[in-house]
Amino acid sequence: MDHAAKEQVKEFGLILVEGFFDVAALIEVGCLNVGALMGAHITKEQIDRLKFINAHVPVPRITLFLNRDEAGMQGTKRAVLLLEQNGFVVTAFDWDHVFTRPGLPPCRIGPHIKDPGDLSFIQIKWLRKQGMI
Repeated sequence: MDHAAKEQVKEFGLILVEGFFDVAALIEVGCLNVGALMGAHITKEQIDRLKFINAHVPVPRITLFLNRDEAGMQGTKRAVLLLEQNGFVVTAFDWDHVFTRPGLPPCRIGPHIKDPGDLSFIQIKWLRKQGMI
């Protein structure tokens, strides 16, 4: 892990997504604190790897940013439970969050956006600025 990624992990925690296209979308925006599960379910080996990383770079929290489908939602529930059982502080990205902005009506992420890789550069940067990822 390079220095900039380590600093982002210390500041924002670690973001876990499902696939490499999701990782690429976040890295393109400058979110270097991201890793892929390569599917919707976390494995024991991945949890062991996260423990290893945490021993070398303190991970204040893990944000699960899995896909907005049934597999992603079920994988998120399972991962939250397993990660918490292994001592991690975990948050799950809320795809149904209602966003409010001064002077504008409340809005949500559109239903056509199914995973982090579907978000635009501007949307990802805005989510980072809001502290959601």
